[in-house]
Amino acid sequence: MIKVSAGRTLRKFFWDSYDNLGIIILGNLLWFSFCLPLITAPASTAALFSLTNHIAAGKRASIRDFWDGFKKYFLRSLSLGLIYLLLLAMLISNLFLYQNLSQMGRVVAAFLGAVNLWIIPPLLSDRGVQFTSYSWTGHWPEKST
Repeated sequence: MIKVSAGRTLRKFFWDSYDNLGIIILGNLLWFSFCLPLITAPASTAALFSLTNHIAAGKRASIRDFWDGFKKYFLRSLSLGLIYLLLLAMLISNLFLYQNLSQMGRVVAAFLGAVNLWIIPPLLSDRGVQFTSYSWTGHWPEKST
């Protein structure tokens, strides 16, 4: 049985964070510069998720992972970004329509933000979207009879 101490775990966390700090800062700077033209904002976010996914998986990350993620997920993230743009347009039109319900607009915006943080990383994963009851890889699960 391997004993794991809290001190060793924290030391490894800080050491790994320090090792990848430069690539994370550079990735964030690239993300910011690619978000300036708004059309590439979803692809740059997907590229940053791809870069941090390499780091979280324990793989050696480089700036090439950002570029590879940008190219690999460009169309998928662009279509997802257009869907969110449509949802945002609907939200803004609803806010103008229901001006007296200002609290409702905040709730809907917080909900959409939470959905973004929950659904984007699995959509960009190579394993597909995995939920607790089934895994969606583009096909509906077979019905068991």
